[in-house]
Amino acid sequence: MVRKAAVCLGIALLTPASIIVGQRPAADLQQLGLEQLDPTGAIQLTTQWLDQRDPRLLAWAAFWIERDDQFQRVPQLLDIVAHYASVAGGSPNSSNWTDEDAALLAVLDALICLHADVPASQAEALYAKFPVQALVLLSRSHEDTGEALLRILDRAQWLTDWLAAADLLAAKPPAGFGARLLRVISIDATLRVLDPGQDVLGEGWGGDCASSGEDGLHQNWPPVGGYRLSARQSPASELFATGENPVYLIRAPGREYRSRTQTAEECADRFDFVLGKRPWGLVTVSDLGRDLIGQLLGFRKDNFGLELDPALNLTWTTTKAYTEAANAFVREQEERLVNIALELKARGLLTQQEAEVAGFHIELRILDQRKQKTLLPDLVFANPCIAVTYQAVDLED
Repeated sequence: MVRKAAVCLGIALLTPASIIVGQRPAADLQQLGLEQLDPTGAIQLTTQWLDQRDPRLLAWAAFWIERDDQFQRVPQLLDIVAHYASVAGGSPNSSNWTDEDAALLAVLDALICLHADVPASQAEALYAKFPVQALVLLSRSHEDTGEALLRILDRAQWLTDWLAAADLLAAKPPAGFGARLLRVISIDATLRVLDPGQDVLGEGWGGDCASSGEDGLHQNWPPVGGYRLSARQSPASELFATGENPVYLIRAPGREYRSRTQTAEECADRFDFVLGKRPWGLVTVSDLGRDLIGQLLGFRKDNFGLELDPALNLTWTTTKAYTEAANAFVREQEERLVNIALELKARGLLTQQEAEVAGFHIELRILDQRKQKTLLPDLVFANPCIAVTYQAVDLED
């Protein structure tokens, strides 16, 4: 019996290239059995389809190149990436998704799976629309990627992107890295004003996250690897970047042509980043930056003594006692940040100029939990980076 794939191959090879490439609708392409096409037939069609302007055909060519280890085709894929990066790769508009973008998704998947070396400048240019793929390519580059990763660090919108870039940079910290870590540090201090014998009121935060639906626009395209970064290890993941907060890479083959896959697991992963340590709020880039600074100074994150959410419970007595306690509390936080900057400078991770202009961000929340609230005196600090907010908290009935 002749296999269906062989019959499909015969039809494909006997049909003029202009008919195959020119006007075949998506359903016809699917009926040709392209996913199961044997390597000999795939190589012949790859030769034709790499030069076509139809993004779907290019995606199929990239699929076969990856599936059949056609390493000789890697230079052609690199040329496609170079052209894309020079024309559209640097565009900040990542929401305008086209079929050309979808085809490049398949090209990048093939290059990653074949461990191709993409020039660092081109990999960085891909970040706007292909953030995870760009980071993967940069992590494998034989070039110095420090400046490119620093720029991604400055523009990253996802915590996992920021953490992945930071973990890669921490392995060999370039100039400016220590200063960037200091800039993301924010001390969220709380001063609770209480009546004598009063208990502290609890605080909480909640949130939700939803994953995206399936991509219904590319059902007749070849399978493609969907990439995402995660802060949690799973059976399907591989270690991407080491550190006190390591990052893992997951590749999930499918037909969802998106630059970043959205799954229920990723939703939970984002949720973990949001919920956590602070009594009222979020685990943010500040937490991750603090852990990285500790890592650079030789500390495990559980042993690094920079508390980002310090709290002081103050029983109200007099205005003078309140003002003195608040000033001492804030001064203690400033001294901790100054000492960390000095330690970074001593290890060559911070220049004198960077240390002098480092802005330490401290937000002091005054929570007035007294039953009988009188007007609290204003607190004024010389450091303009210290913000003070007041909030009256009523006791529950």
